[in-house]
Amino acid sequence: MCYQVDEVRQAARKGAVASFSRPTVLDAEMSAAFIPAPMQAGNQSYGYTLDLSNDRIPDAFTPELLTFPIDYQAKHIKALGFISKPHALQSGPDYLQARNRHVQGLQNLPGGERFGEVLT
Repeated sequence: MCYQVDEVRQAARKGAVASFSRPTVLDAEMSAAFIPAPMQAGNQSYGYTLDLSNDRIPDAFTPELLTFPIDYQAKHIKALGFISKPHALQSGPDYLQARNRHVQGLQNLPGGERFGEVLT
């Protein structure tokens, strides 16, 4: 899906503080695996998606922002596809290792040295 920033702003309810925000633990079920991103200088920080194909500690991240929902239209479709095989991270231990690599990468960001913890 691909849509314009103005479409999100127009969909935002009146009185809203922002049309976009960082993910928080309240955006999902309570979980010890929740890993927000360390705040960067100037509060210009985002959430970062967990790269499920990654097999090393990441040195770059894909930003994630939450937005007000919009009514999708056909013009918003960027690509369609089918999932034809199981994902490599099918087990809890495999997912946990990917999550821990993600946390270690976040800890390598400036100001993230004491951020989060590796789970066992």
